[in-house]
Amino acid sequence: MYVILSQWYFLHTYWFHKEGDPIADEIFAIPAHERFAAFAKFWHYILLELEKKELDDRIVFVELFNEVNDHPYQCGVTGWDHNVKRIVGAEETAQFRQEHTDAIDFLRDRHPQILFGYDSDNSGMTSTCMPENVDVFNFHSYFLWGAYDRTYAKHPEWFKGEITREIVKSSRAGRRPASDDWYVRVAQHNDIDYSYLDEIEKELEKHYIENRDHYLALMRSALSNNIKAANGRPIVCGEGVSYICSKLILWEEHSESYWELIREMLETYKAAGIWGSVIRTCMGPEDPCWELNKDKILELNKFFLED
Repeated sequence: MYVILSQWYFLHTYWFHKEGDPIADEIFAIPAHERFAAFAKFWHYILLELEKKELDDRIVFVELFNEVNDHPYQCGVTGWDHNVKRIVGAEETAQFRQEHTDAIDFLRDRHPQILFGYDSDNSGMTSTCMPENVDVFNFHSYFLWGAYDRTYAKHPEWFKGEITREIVKSSRAGRRPASDDWYVRVAQHNDIDYSYLDEIEKELEKHYIENRDHYLALMRSALSNNIKAANGRPIVCGEGVSYICSKLILWEEHSESYWELIREMLETYKAAGIWGSVIRTCMGPEDPCWELNKDKILELNKFFLED
């Protein structure tokens, strides 16, 4: 097994810290323009340990930050707040890019056998943010995510009206704010009346069948844009397809149409020369598909690797 080493600190990880957690306080105290240098040292210490255990040949590549085209630039000392999102101009962007470049040079000097990657969430800024000394380009393509939002919007009767964004946000009182769209997402999926579960899955299937060409076009467009952004570097899709904030909604697990889509996606990636890809983001041992679709997962992995 090979792994990509990445981290989500200023995006998701701090969500789980308790109020007054000294680790969160220490890491958020790092000024924004010192974060690349600090995390380069953190990765250095981790790589030293892996090298001692002779496990460094299991590393595909290391990326300093997940979705680094947007983080850690936009996450301030108090956390994330869309209402006061930092505006990063051209001059400061160039400064961040140089700091990222210097951090990769620091790591490459000490770990020349390791490849270093750039992770993009597909939302822009890559051309101005990505250092020239990056070895691998890692893009995210959640081209099917909108199927859930569009289907939910047509069925207000599926929701009980009990759990709101404000309730989720207040549950984090005393802790650093997270991105507001996650409050909305968590509230929505905890507010669903799951007596409608069969209907939800049938409607998701119907929506996908009716809009299949649209979602395939989104997948191909994202691929094309990211191949251009990679500028000749090896490219992988490290996150993608959709995100389901529920372990009960199993449309994807149950749908043959969905798995045909995944095969077509992988076929498209193979034809484009993509170096590697996830099958789907929600596919860890904690996800239902780990057991429900293990044969499909194995089949698709073999399909991607053949030829």
